[in-house]
Amino acid sequence: MQLPYKFKHYFKSVYLLALGIVFLLTSCFYSGQYNATYKVQNVKTNESVQELSIEFINQLADKNSLSSDQKFNGIDTLGFHGSPYHSFKFWFEIEDSNTIVKLDYWGNFGSRKEQPYKDFFN
Repeated sequence: MQLPYKFKHYFKSVYLLALGIVFLLTSCFYSGQYNATYKVQNVKTNESVQELSIEFINQLADKNSLSSDQKFNGIDTLGFHGSPYHSFKFWFEIEDSNTIVKLDYWGNFGSRKEQPYKDFFN
């Protein structure tokens, strides 16, 4: 049994159109995840280094228009949200008398050409 030409043509066009849309969306939008560890050499006490680090992170968040995540209030973790679906989480650890700052980033709907918060990470 052979299918009529119009049906074959329509069938191929639908798949080609769907495939084209998928390629377009994957090239424009993607999700990303970034985990980093920063070691801060202590010149002062661990508490003052942590306070300076928190102040610096808050300045970066203000500069990049990030909103504070209220669920981390009152604990040693800082959380921020970016637009539209970007999440930043910072926490501190002490290792060999050095303060370690850890970052966990998750983002959705970013552009590959113009990566969101690129300046923030640099």
